[in-house]
Amino acid sequence: MFPQERRLGRRKDISLVLRRGRQINIPGLTLRFRRTNNTLPRCTVVVGTVVSKKAVIRNRLKRQMRHLLAAEIKSLNYGVDIMLTIRPPLLSKTKKERLVILKEALRRARF
Repeated sequence: MFPQERRLGRRKDISLVLRRGRQINIPGLTLRFRRTNNTLPRCTVVVGTVVSKKAVIRNRLKRQMRHLLAAEIKSLNYGVDIMLTIRPPLLSKTKKERLVILKEALRRARF
């Protein structure tokens, strides 16, 4: 779980990322981001029912991706809102493969 100051949770903020942010697509993952004036990055992870009908599986995948993302962006000291949308191909990957995919998306976004 992200600390409170690092969560992107308000509907207004999420819709700004969706409307005005940039988007990076990788098989299994969509990374949307928008630079902000905040001092810390804020993040959210979205896993829809298209990935799995079972909430247990979706929540496990969401927790795992949050953990990987938190470790990767802890060195950022500028404001950016990040939204990860998980797609079905990521479900069949191992944790190491998911980390590689996430790092590739962050590299493309120049973080």
